[in-house]
Amino acid sequence: MVPDEIRNALIKVTQILQNKVSWAIDGSCALALQGIRVTPHDIDILTDAGNAYRIENILKEFLIREVRYGETDQWRSHFGIFSIDSVKVEIMGDLQSFRDGKWGRIQNPALVSVVNVELDSVNVPVVSLSSLESTGYLQRRFKREQE
Repeated sequence: MVPDEIRNALIKVTQILQNKVSWAIDGSCALALQGIRVTPHDIDILTDAGNAYRIENILKEFLIREVRYGETDQWRSHFGIFSIDSVKVEIMGDLQSFRDGKWGRIQNPALVSVVNVELDSVNVPVVSLSSLESTGYLQRRFKREQE
């Protein structure tokens, strides 16, 4: 369910970040890596605010948009964009989503459940399905798929 270019970029990111910072794959890649039938088109990395800037430094050769705090009507986080082998990689530090008229709790690897998923003999840290469900992401994603 994970396209080859996404799979290759995931492995590369994991090998680069492994044991350097706290992070986990989030979003549609997290769903696909745990067997949910979705096709990811990018890679979302969840981390905390401090590690978002550390990751920016580690991945500087792939930088498209510098990490900085940003807010929309749907989310707020320390956000940056990278391109690894033409795959868009988004960093989200201390992510919060707006849902049901209020801001949800901060999300980062220390505050959500993270599982390891083996991908071509590489252990990839991934936000668990239970955490994706508790934050409302799973429901929003399925609603979007049906529209």
